[in-house]
Amino acid sequence: MTRMTRLLGIGLLLCNISSPVQASDWQHMELSRNSYYGLGIGLSLLAYNSSNIATAFAAASSNSSLNNNDFSVNVFGGYQLDPFLGLEFGVGQLSNTIVTTNGTPTKLFNTYTAFIDATMSHRYNDQTTLFGKIGAHFWNLGSNSSTTLTEGTDLSLGTGLEFNLSGDTGHVMRIGWTHYLFNNIYIDKIDTVSLHLVFRH
Repeated sequence: MTRMTRLLGIGLLLCNISSPVQASDWQHMELSRNSYYGLGIGLSLLAYNSSNIATAFAAASSNSSLNNNDFSVNVFGGYQLDPFLGLEFGVGQLSNTIVTTNGTPTKLFNTYTAFIDATMSHRYNDQTTLFGKIGAHFWNLGSNSSTTLTEGTDLSLGTGLEFNLSGDTGHVMRIGWTHYLFNNIYIDKIDTVSLHLVFRH
């Protein structure tokens, strides 16, 4: 998780760098807030390598069942380079992996991630913005955020909508889908559907 912490720190630092020239550019583009942060919750849909899990964990067997969904949480920061392109950095917990054998559930590991994404935005009107993102995520499977069962770096991508329901561009709601790839040792992929609150400043 040290790598994840460093990535988030660098991202939050970049998000708060601005200059008078940048500020005047944003006024010209009628965008007053170029840095932001957010937090959200969601539902994760998991695809496992069940045979590898059954081999690696004593609590699992060919008669066991794995949970195929769980809750996810994340926090992130971002910097809008122009009205169409931005960068995002964040960390999150994507899921708990639980195996059930003969009616008894046992937690095997958690899935954590830190990510860096390029984002593309298209504003339809004052209330709605469509966005897409693609990047890399640095994932870690472990019993907690400081332990490592296995880790790696893979592709992530997603899309969604932002809604400005209150008329205040400093507070928006985001609904999005994100697809995370893994190395298929224990997890093949995770898809999340999330709801976020985003604060721009």
